[in-house]
Amino acid sequence: MQKPYLSLFRLYFGCMLLISSCLDANTTPIWDPIPIHEAFISKSGGSQSIVATREPPPSIAEKVPPRPAKDLTWIRGYWAWVADQNDFAWVCGVWRRPPPNHIWIYGDWINQGDVWAWAAGFWSSMPLNGLVYVDDEPPKSVDDRIPPSLGEDFFWIPGYWEYSNTSQRFEWLSGKWQRFNPDWILTPTTYVWKPSGYVYVPLYWDWPLESRGFVFSCSTPGTSRLAIIEPSNVIRRLFIYYPDYATLFWHWWHFHPGWWEGCGCIPPWWYWSSWWTCPWNDLWGLWWWWGNPGSLPPAWITLEFSLKIPPPKMEMVEFFKKIKKPQFSVELGHQPLSPEGASFRKEIPRPHIPDGVMPRGQVAVPALPNRQVLPLSPPPMPQQPEYPQEPEYSEEPQDYIPGGYQVIYPALPYYPYPSYRYPGRPMRQLPYRLSPQNVLRQEQRQTHRSERSTQHPDRPSRQQSIQMPSQYPRNLPSLYHPPQSSQRQDQK
Repeated sequence: MQKPYLSLFRLYFGCMLLISSCLDANTTPIWDPIPIHEAFISKSGGSQSIVATREPPPSIAEKVPPRPAKDLTWIRGYWAWVADQNDFAWVCGVWRRPPPNHIWIYGDWINQGDVWAWAAGFWSSMPLNGLVYVDDEPPKSVDDRIPPSLGEDFFWIPGYWEYSNTSQRFEWLSGKWQRFNPDWILTPTTYVWKPSGYVYVPLYWDWPLESRGFVFSCSTPGTSRLAIIEPSNVIRRLFIYYPDYATLFWHWWHFHPGWWEGCGCIPPWWYWSSWWTCPWNDLWGLWWWWGNPGSLPPAWITLEFSLKIPPPKMEMVEFFKKIKKPQFSVELGHQPLSPEGASFRKEIPRPHIPDGVMPRGQVAVPALPNRQVLPLSPPPMPQQPEYPQEPEYSEEPQDYIPGGYQVIYPALPYYPYPSYRYPGRPMRQLPYRLSPQNVLRQEQRQTHRSERSTQHPDRPSRQQSIQMPSQYPRNLPSLYHPPQSSQRQDQK
């Protein structure tokens, strides 16, 4: 006879395996060479220039999906050069909530003789005719003098080169520590190349991924194969390129600490706040060396240091083989090294190698915006889609997907985490879905109340006789529950 505790143990072990497999399926990186629309998420460091070896195809007149909310703007798609495939790929348009007081400046392909260069798009606080261009290319970022962190709730705003019109040269501004904000992400300063010169894009606050709108994945342009990419899947698709979006990943890492459990892909230095402050070149040099054990490390990684960093799993090593090496510039060491440390989370101080640049001052952080967010619910189909600029399509976009197919937008909450993560914030109203049993029970109750009101017209209704406390609204059973006495009366 089989012992009962053995069956319980097997059941428990099977449940744990199922949970771990689900965690791995939801957090493991996704390999997709087609980039995310740059209007939805832009690079926060490195070079913005992309060069294609041939002319891009003609633009596609997209069929625009229904507008999900009034404050979202449709930004059309574009042809992106995928270096890993050595070919162009169409990036679908997005419904985007613009950063406060910003407009989108579209990118374009520019013919540079034998090659085509991509002049990236960007969010600007100035219109197109008011942009200021700098002729000289800005120097690469330096390893700043970083003071000790002020705590786990702070992130580092990287310094940048500011062009001085007085001295006609670039001057370095040091970064600073800033407290995390669950409602906003600070986009670092960048310089975007355009045919007229380099455009200086200062710091600005942007929405978190859950509030930016909807980004789509289209396998075949102009067909009905279109799917919404959830914010978590955006993180999974960009994970292998995380040094390009370090500020965004740091924000996601801070407010989603348990989301990464079971991934098996996290580098050990993510647990050490000082390592997030590495410049773009050093961050890519460290990330590339860790994913390719046995290669030449950055010069500031010594043998003693490599013996303290745990190595990656074989799945991550195979994942790195799918991408081409980015064009980062970092001084390499003289001998190949491999990470051979033990798996632990004890912080290791990051070696700083200041470049000897005397800063002119410190970065100025813009004030936090104060703007009310409208809910993302699918409204009626608009007659004509709205664009931030005049479209260049040969034909007007039609209603999306003929034949009855529609894009179903999920109801995205703007604070999708428990209230204890936001001290002082009132509990929000979340959308919920009733089970079939609860729907049938509500219909029976409604029928009973209608019959009772018909038989006893002078008798007050149950809603009028029972004064429910204000902290228990009846229209939110998923968040608030009526008192015990009321529940017992309902059961009777």
